[in-house]
Amino acid sequence: MPTQSESQLPVYSAIPANLSAVTCTTATTNYLVGFTNGPGSSTLSAATVIGATVLPMTAVTNFYQGEAVLIDGGTSKAELVLIQSINSSAVTLTVARFDGGILQYAHASGANVVGTSAGIQPIYSGRVNVSVSGTLTSGTAADGVTTQIALIDATQAASQSAGAVASGVTGLVLIGNVQALTSVSGFLTQLFSNAATLGGSGATNSSPSGGTALTPGKPYLFDLAVADTSVSGHTLQAKSVVWQIEEV
Repeated sequence: MPTQSESQLPVYSAIPANLSAVTCTTATTNYLVGFTNGPGSSTLSAATVIGATVLPMTAVTNFYQGEAVLIDGGTSKAELVLIQSINSSAVTLTVARFDGGILQYAHASGANVVGTSAGIQPIYSGRVNVSVSGTLTSGTAADGVTTQIALIDATQAASQSAGAVASGVTGLVLIGNVQALTSVSGFLTQLFSNAATLGGSGATNSSPSGGTALTPGKPYLFDLAVADTSVSGHTLQAKSVVWQIEEV
C-alpha cells in the first residue's frame, strides 16, 4: 500500500480468499460472511506506546504485507493500520495508519490484532465510496437470497466471525443497495454487486440513502451481509470477492 499524505486520501482494495459457506439458520435474517476476521489473527506479546510503528506479536502467521489490521477492536483505543512489512524471525509487524502516521494510542500486552479484508480509517472528509462484488452460491434451486454491505464502528465492535447475526453486532448498520437473486436449477452460482456512498449531501443511515459521513480518525470495518429470503437452514457462499474502499 502507498504511504498516505495530506493530499492523498485513503484507498484500499482487497481480494480475500474464499471463506466457508454461511448457514442462514433463520429465513430473512442477515448473516455476516466474515470478511472482518482474518486471515491474520493474534495478540501483542508486549505493550506498545503512542507513536510506535512496530508491533511485537505473539505470532505473525497468516498476516500479509498490505493487510489492514485492527488493534484493540471494540474499545475506545481501536485503530486500523496497514502492514508495511513482516519480520518472521523477530515476530513483529511494521505498520502505519491510513494517513501514513504512527500509532495514536498505547496498547497493552495481550491486545487483539486481527486482519480484515475490508476497512478504512478516514483521515479528512469521512466521505467514503465502498463497493463489493463477486459470486454467491446457493445450495438449492429456486432459492431467494440477498446481499448488502454491513458497516461496523470498530470502536463499538471487534472483528466478527462468519455466521454472526448482523442485528446482534453493536455499532453495525446496513448500507447501500440490496442485491436480490434467485437461484435456478443448473445455475446456483450468480454474480452479485453492492455499493454505497457514505456522506452524500443530506445522507442518513435510513434506506435508500447510502449512509452518513464517517468520522475522520475513527476505524470502521465492512462486511457482506447475506440472507435467505425463502426458507431457513440453507447455506450461502461468497466467492471471488473484490472490495474497493476509498475516501473522497
